[in-house]
Amino acid sequence: MRRRKAGSRGYALSELLVAVAIAGLIIGVLTFLNADYISLGRRVSDIQAPYALGARAARGDPCGTPGGVLTAGDDNVVDVAMHETNTVLTLNTPTDEGATRVTTPAGDAGESHQPVRVVVEALPKSGAIARGPSLAAIEVGGATAGVVSPRCDLPQICTYDPANAMCEEDEVNALAEPG
Repeated sequence: MRRRKAGSRGYALSELLVAVAIAGLIIGVLTFLNADYISLGRRVSDIQAPYALGARAARGDPCGTPGGVLTAGDDNVVDVAMHETNTVLTLNTPTDEGATRVTTPAGDAGESHQPVRVVVEALPKSGAIARGPSLAAIEVGGATAGVVSPRCDLPQICTYDPANAMCEEDEVNALAEPG
């Protein structure tokens, strides 16, 4: 029995030594190539930042305005429903540093120095009434970083009554918890 335990510990130790050797090899190659670790770390965070902004912006209440259809404003996206209207996203004008700030009803989603635009897609209005599915794609630097879409009509969110544009129950189902 003792031999088996010692053998399994030796195997774990050899795996650790191999992992350390590989890490040392990678660091050695990067040092040989004169890599700038600080700028490399900044580039990695610059790649991740737009997607974090999009995720925070898309984290809102999926059923904040039952029956709502997203429409584009001058610098915001508005969820227009039969009974109420809510601002879903706002793009604040670039600051002196050139950063565009994105805000939601829940607060600040973040800012980006890359160009930010929101593309709203919805079915055409039938008369003065806008109905049907809609979404707003948040694009940062030409890449889609997040999507906002009202989803009250999904049974996982609530029991939706399309005639009255509202949820039939006071509380949404457990799957609808935002965040």
